[in-house]
Parts: sequence; C-alpha cells; structure tokens
Amino acid sequence: EVSHIFTRAGALESKEKIENAYSKLNQGTSWAEAVLQFSDDNLSASNGGKIGWINYGRYRNDFVDSVMALDPAKE
Repeated sequence: EVSHIFTRAGALESKEKIENAYSKLNQGTSWAEAVLQFSDDNLSASNGGKIGWINYGRYRNDFVDSVMALDPAKE
C-alpha cells in the first residue's frame, strides 16, 4: 500500500516543498503531520497520504516504476 505527499506546483516549487517536508520528517514530524502540511492531494491528505495499492494503467508508469523499485524493509 502506498502513501504519498503530492505537489501540483512547478518543478522548482515542488522540489522546495518536498525538501521542506523531508527536513521536517528528519526533525521528528510525523508522516501524517507532514502530509497534512505539504500535500496538495486533498483526498488523501486526511488519511495520511494513503492512495492504496498501485498498478500500471491506473498511475503513470514512471511513478509505478519508482514505487516498485523501493525496498519495503528500508522505506
């Protein structure tokens, strides 16, 4: 199951927003708090950023490829 922090902003603004979220997470902010503060996905933000199970055809291939490459034991 996948959770995310989604940004709609332009590339530079998105990068800055995600870097801020990453910094807050490293400072101890919970994932749920970071999602509420930084995600532009209003549908999933109130549920910890959960978007459920993903597959090809439902999401962009590059997104699915990136998720599938993650090691759940480390993430």
